[in-house]
Amino acid sequence: MVTPLRPPVRPLAVPGAEHIVRWQPDAWMFRVFHAHPDPARAPLRARVFGPVARFDPHARDRHQRPKVQADGRGVQYLGDSLGCGLAEALPEQWPEVGICANHRVVQAAPTRPLPLLDLRGDGAMAIGAMATLGAGNEPRRLTQRWGRAIYEDLPALAGVVYRGAHQGGVSVAVWDRAGVLQARPGTPDDGEPLAGPRLRTRVIAALARQGRSPVWAPDCPACRTA
Repeated sequence: MVTPLRPPVRPLAVPGAEHIVRWQPDAWMFRVFHAHPDPARAPLRARVFGPVARFDPHARDRHQRPKVQADGRGVQYLGDSLGCGLAEALPEQWPEVGICANHRVVQAAPTRPLPLLDLRGDGAMAIGAMATLGAGNEPRRLTQRWGRAIYEDLPALAGVVYRGAHQGGVSVAVWDRAGVLQARPGTPDDGEPLAGPRLRTRVIAALARQGRSPVWAPDCPACRTA
């Protein structure tokens, strides 16, 4: 029986150097996202509204709802491949995946080496957690408590690297202290459309490896919400 993930014991233990990896400026990763008209939600900047996702370090409001963070804390998520990005951004849809004109992808990297806590091996246990923190079906409020603890108790770190829960690829969650990421040279800062002619074939192939296929929709619930 696997030991269940428990809440973090604060302050967290400082992990050893063997549990820290550095995300280099030439190590491009993929962020799949839905474009939003608010310029504050630019794809290379940390999202300051939350918590909504696994490692979000945000504090909730007095009604326990997500909110925009007054201190600017935020996070963004990226994967090591287009397939990983698709699986993490659009995990619930199977076997058909609705992709609209506003679904985009950007390849990004930091402007300087960033120290990240590696949760793929012993790094999770080194801070008192379990490997399921990164890849398990854990309650989001619990994993968000861990994200907040890592953010607050280990300020030398710019985020975490972990195995994606849906596809198993390498994923990173980087905090606002990482700064604005850079887009791969020759590509736009606001990403490229998944449904566009340059990426459509690659999207079809990546989804096919996951037993899925795209449905090219003119809009989607996220479009109407935005």
